[in-house]
Amino acid sequence: MNILIISNKAVYPRDGGNLALLNLAQGYAKKGHHVVILNMVTHKHYNRAEDISSLKNQHIDLTGVNVDTRISIYKLIKNLLFSNNPYNLERFISTDFSERIVE
Repeated sequence: MNILIISNKAVYPRDGGNLALLNLAQGYAKKGHHVVILNMVTHKHYNRAEDISSLKNQHIDLTGVNVDTRISIYKLIKNLLFSNNPYNLERFISTDFSERIVE
């Protein structure tokens, strides 16, 4: 079975959320499934080359999409005036990420 795991943050630095994601992916891969992790690469979380190669050896494909989630005063004011969505939600909306999901 093909399994796509989508995450709002990359696998490094390690914390509870991405450790759980990695363990889930490794469990699926050990059962013989083809696993693809698609995650957002931000200024705080990123995919290291050694993680990509290590997961590849475990039959897990890791793909990151750069998304700028940094807080911007300009974007915050624009959001306040012209949007009904919370700013914390809008920071994670990415056309590139959405297109990669469709692919």
